[in-house]
Amino acid sequence: MKIHPRISVSERSVPMARRSRRPARSLALAFAFAALLGIGSVACEQDGPLEEAGEEIDDAIDDATDG
Repeated sequence: MKIHPRISVSERSVPMARRSRRPARSLALAFAFAALLGIGSVACEQDGPLEEAGEEIDDAIDDATDG
């Protein structure tokens, strides 16, 4: 049996088909996360009433936990 020096023991137990999808899936998740961050930062330019209420709740919780 020929063992590839770069493949760890745990990777040898995973079938080749599953092993080859891991980098593509990780890359796709990274792009999706970056896109969501970009969309979220652009979409929230103005604070609405719910945003202001949420900030007031956050401030109240911070004040309560700080003492």
